[in-house]
Amino acid sequence: MKPLVFNRLQETFMRYLDFHRELRRMEQENGPINQDDIDRLLVRTGKKKAPRPALPKGIDKLTLDKVVQAISGTPEGMTAEQVAKLIGVSRSTGRRYLEYLVSLGDVTANLSYGVVGRPERVYQNRK
Repeated sequence: MKPLVFNRLQETFMRYLDFHRELRRMEQENGPINQDDIDRLLVRTGKKKAPRPALPKGIDKLTLDKVVQAISGTPEGMTAEQVAKLIGVSRSTGRRYLEYLVSLGDVTANLSYGVVGRPERVYQNRK
C-alpha cells in the first residue's frame, strides 16, 4: 500500500519470522501440525483475532449487531417486542436474537409479572 511506511513493513516481516520460527519449533516438538495449531499460533502472534464460532442458521450478523446495540442502551432491560419495534423487525425475530444472546451468556432473561396476562421476558445485558 502506498505510501510505504518502512516501520510497518519491517514489523510485518518480523511477525512473519516469529510465526515461521514458532511453526518450525512446534513441528519439531509435536510432529505434523494441524489447522488448530496454526489458528492458535496466529492468535498468539497477533496476526488473527481469536476465532468466533460461526453464527447459527437464522442469525444474521448485522441484525445481531442491531439487537446488541438496542439492548446495550437500556440498563433496565427490554422485552422482545420493544427491541423489535426499535430496530424494525418482528417480535419473533427479536426474541430469536435475544434468546441467542442468552444462550451465549451475553444477556440474561427475567420474567416480569404484569397486572393482567402472561408474564413477559425482560432481557438485560449481563453485568
